[in-house]
Amino acid sequence: MIPISELLKIKQIANQADSVKDVLDKVLKSVRNYFIFDNFVLYRMNSDEKSVDVHYAKSMGRGKSAEADVSWGDILATGILEKRSLILQQPSSLTQSDRLKDPYLLGIPIFIKEELIGVCVFIRYGGPGFTDEEIEFCKYFADELGLWILKDEYRNLLAELNARSRATQLQEEFIHSITHELRSPLGFIKGYATTLLRLDADWNPETQKEFLEIIDHETDSLEELIDNLLDSARLQAGQFEMTFQPISIKAVLNDVIQRNRVNRPDLEIRPKFSKNIPTVEGDPRRLAQVFENLINNAIKYAPQTAIEILVEPVKRGIQISFRDYGPGIPEKYLPNIFDRFFRNPDQSVSLHGTGLGLFICRQIIESHHGEIHAVSKVGEGTTFHIFLPCIIQKDRESR
Repeated sequence: MIPISELLKIKQIANQADSVKDVLDKVLKSVRNYFIFDNFVLYRMNSDEKSVDVHYAKSMGRGKSAEADVSWGDILATGILEKRSLILQQPSSLTQSDRLKDPYLLGIPIFIKEELIGVCVFIRYGGPGFTDEEIEFCKYFADELGLWILKDEYRNLLAELNARSRATQLQEEFIHSITHELRSPLGFIKGYATTLLRLDADWNPETQKEFLEIIDHETDSLEELIDNLLDSARLQAGQFEMTFQPISIKAVLNDVIQRNRVNRPDLEIRPKFSKNIPTVEGDPRRLAQVFENLINNAIKYAPQTAIEILVEPVKRGIQISFRDYGPGIPEKYLPNIFDRFFRNPDQSVSLHGTGLGLFICRQIIESHHGEIHAVSKVGEGTTFHIFLPCIIQKDRESR
């Protein structure tokens, strides 16, 4: 007889477990100290509600070494599905020489209220037969198993609803942000263009040049925003194309640095290249996009600070580090900064972007079979580390 303390232990295990599999792994091992069985199988109803498939199976005793060849109660489970009631199957002959071919089977239907959701089967090889007391325990076990399955389904449903809620919230925040991000440069462009077109004003060449430079700058910002939106959409649709070839990271980075020095004369960039930087295989245009984004990110969130870029060989590849000396990122936000639409809620509203730049960076780097992560300390700045392998696997179907 299974003691009350064991039944309470089963309840406790179920309350602390993360899934039905986790419950069964622990409970079956405990139960077998009091109730002998060799195999256990959980069948779950298919979507057609006319058949079942194995959802969990465990071999724990006699016949374990031959588990691939022994009966797992498939025919019994089908019979229970039709009868919707318990089935006890005894060996056809108690003198059967090969006990593995003719076991004792006990199958119990699993209901949630009146809905049949599955079947569990206990199997013994060579006896003894199941007693009335053991059958009652198995019926109790099947009832509990139904509750565990229901709890598991509720847990999964809640996780899915939370994920959808979070996605909806992020998209709403994105729409709000993108509206601001679009209106801001358009407002500048419209305002200064209208001002230049005024017939009642005579602007001197210096003022005209200043206004046109502002229009040019805001047009670039608008173009960058639209490019990010398009890239994000292509990534989601699996249409983000890349052309891989052997490249020198030093050459790609030098081009990016030179462009930024020409366009931003006050920007201080300190590159440092170690010796013997190996060649990598990659898309130079997309990697340049990543480097541009990280520089722009530093300019936006760490203005008036130097940007240090270090390239060095590491095991099986190279590491590229971008460091700024800005305000840094709170540790609680670091795991989320590469998520689509994520923006630091502690930042000034004027600094809010679309939350797409770092997301796109991660997708590009991962497409190169690389890794990107950030380390930061509030008040001391942020460093982005990129790892790129020297040799990329030949099969790129996953890209």
